[in-house]
Amino acid sequence: MKLGNLLTLVTIVSLLAVSCNDPLFLGSDLLKQDQVGLGYTDTISMNTTTIRQDTFQVYNPSVKLIDAFLVGNYNDTHFGKTKATTYLQYRLGTTQFPDFTNTKFDSLVLGMVYDTLKVYGDYAKETTLNVFALNESMVSTSSYVSDKSFNADPSPIGTLTFIPNPTQKISFTEYHSGVKDTINTNQMRIRLSDQLGMQLMSAPDSVYKTNDNFLKFFKGIKISAQSENNGMLSFLPLDLRSKISLFYSRNDTSFQYDFIVSSLSARTVAFEHDYAGAFVEKYINSSNKSDSLAFLQGMQGTLVKVEMPYITALKDKIVNKAELNIYVKEFAGESPLFRSVANVLLSEKKDSGKFVSINDVLVAISVGGESGLSKFFGGTLVEESVNGQKRLKYKMDISSHIQKMIKGSVDQSLYLTVYRRGESANRVALYGTGSVLPPQLKITFTDSIQ
Repeated sequence: MKLGNLLTLVTIVSLLAVSCNDPLFLGSDLLKQDQVGLGYTDTISMNTTTIRQDTFQVYNPSVKLIDAFLVGNYNDTHFGKTKATTYLQYRLGTTQFPDFTNTKFDSLVLGMVYDTLKVYGDYAKETTLNVFALNESMVSTSSYVSDKSFNADPSPIGTLTFIPNPTQKISFTEYHSGVKDTINTNQMRIRLSDQLGMQLMSAPDSVYKTNDNFLKFFKGIKISAQSENNGMLSFLPLDLRSKISLFYSRNDTSFQYDFIVSSLSARTVAFEHDYAGAFVEKYINSSNKSDSLAFLQGMQGTLVKVEMPYITALKDKIVNKAELNIYVKEFAGESPLFRSVANVLLSEKKDSGKFVSINDVLVAISVGGESGLSKFFGGTLVEESVNGQKRLKYKMDISSHIQKMIKGSVDQSLYLTVYRRGESANRVALYGTGSVLPPQLKITFTDSIQ
């Protein structure tokens, strides 16, 4: 099962489930109609299932699919263990040929700017990250999926043991064209192998003539977490301040040459999930369609399948509005560091097996981009108060797709996924079909004229 990314966004969103024995009840408490044929129902039966997602594209040379790249070895009590490993291809930072004549090597440093909005969990504990040189070439004209790894040398070219503080800015010195400059930014810096730095300085001139030549000499890096932690770090390799800097000097004057990840560089992240012994394990691919809980996770984690087997009972109805509400199950005592998924999407599965966003999502994006998505489709986390009790839910306008389901022109299942899942470590537990707050589909309709 391949989950394709659509329009730079990842697409999949799930429907709900309400426990009913009959497809549609027409009592006054469930269906209200007036003289002009207007009607309303909120009792369509649904089934929810937690399933594992398959791979999806994280790199495509034609479109930027993700901006933030996760790195971590994350153990979550509810969702199990997840590893995220980032692979990056570096290119020459300038067309100006570096002059290493009569120079002395000083240091080689990897700098990676944090994405402070995408770091996740209780990551502020001692962490060890390793950097490895790739032995296998990444191809910038190829596409890569979310479990693709690349062979790397087993010995790291850089290691850092530290307590991450992504919001703290650090100061360091740069020397472009021999001019000293102090930089203040929130980034991680790892000193790389002196041997590699000297190899870069002593490389033949031909290595620096073209990027193709350079990529044959230095294929890129792998960044992975050695130690297990309770969170994920996130970096922005395309940021101009994220680079590998070679520092050297001539006659007591310092210089540097930068290697960068550009829009032409291959860049990818590989995920590994292990649910053994985790709370979610018994719910994954469960045959019980009345489970009280469903679980949604970013990265290559779980998604939620929502089936509406009786939706065609509304045949001959014209949908004016269809709103899907799915409620969040909050675990007692859980730290606010483990944020719920901020945005969700809904997808359908085509006969080819490909997952694509439903029309309601695509129209919302075409009208207003990301802001249009939340404005016209929804999918954001909202709070409501019922009888003085606060509860969180995801609310989605799926009017167009429900009309298609009623007509029987599309499948009766939908899939709930995390928006931009390739760069999101967020997860959320949801109330399922057999719970006290089952998913609810509110439909306002008009009788069609026969």
